[in-house]
Amino acid sequence: MSTRGKRKSPARQPHRRALAVIVALLFIAASSCSGSERPSEAEWTPQWEQGQELIPDAEMILIGGRELCDDLDGQFRVSLRKLLPSPTEELDGPVDEWIAHAVSIVFECSDDSSTIAQQLKMLEVLAAEINGGLSSEER
Repeated sequence: MSTRGKRKSPARQPHRRALAVIVALLFIAASSCSGSERPSEAEWTPQWEQGQELIPDAEMILIGGRELCDDLDGQFRVSLRKLLPSPTEELDGPVDEWIAHAVSIVFECSDDSSTIAQQLKMLEVLAAEINGGLSSEER
């Protein structure tokens, strides 16, 4: 009697599915712990520089008003999130804080020049912290 065309016992199939799920979960866990998904500084630095270039100056924010801020808010939420993960775990916090601050500037979209200047100054301080965390060879 040939086994061709016969189906496996239904009782064995759930075990295979469970095993496949367990193997997949272990693979995902192992790959997320490996750190290999972090970009090198050489790969990440151009993205970081492009992200900083997206930040308008205070005058642009005042002139562009809410329309500019709304456009930038959408761009920031997409483009700046690409900065994570950063090259090192130590930079992830400051980069995340920089992104959150940049998004909050355009979300709030102040019409007060001194408020905008203070917000942009804080963004510069955070950027300096990030730049300080990059190795001097890569800059």
